[in-house]
Amino acid sequence: AAVGALDFAQSRAPDGLRRLYQWGLSAEKLHVGDVQDPTWSLVQDQREELSSHEIGGFAVGRNAAAVHTRGGDVYTWKAPGSEGGAGPMAFARSKNPQRLAAAKEVRATCVGLTDEDLIMIGDTGEAWRWRMSSDAPAPLRGMPEGIRLMGLSCGGEHCVAYTAEGQPFVWGSNEYGQLGLGDEDDRSTPEPIELAE
Repeated sequence: AAVGALDFAQSRAPDGLRRLYQWGLSAEKLHVGDVQDPTWSLVQDQREELSSHEIGGFAVGRNAAAVHTRGGDVYTWKAPGSEGGAGPMAFARSKNPQRLAAAKEVRATCVGLTDEDLIMIGDTGEAWRWRMSSDAPAPLRGMPEGIRLMGLSCGGEHCVAYTAEGQPFVWGSNEYGQLGLGDEDDRSTPEPIELAE
């Protein structure tokens, strides 16, 4: 995943642990530490908040980044210059990775970021949405009962999630037909899509 000139990648080290690396210049973009040359650097080595955790996954948005650990904790940080506090970017208040204590009940197995939301999938397959102006996450509205999600990917204004059986659900902006529903109408709640044979 990437934003501007900053990329993230995971690597499994000889000790069997997955670690998070960053690549690129970050003077005006998301960063963990001061990355001023195009070489791989280990995020955990630069920020002790993550140094003792095995990374389970990550997401990068325009204004924030998020990772979840194998234990289900979620850490976020914001881009330099973006707003924080109780208003916009409420879930990413610091330029350094911070654990989201309010998300501890989620036990995240996947995270995604839009321009306005942090989306998390919990260990029982439920989806949670944390809006930038909210103080805590809430269950994603409109997901059909009994659906167990396994993963997701988000763009600036839309998301795609999928179930263990491979059924995709989409929601958000559809100005250019990016939801794959055959029209250009936005969706405020998740809607299943059919994949062509």
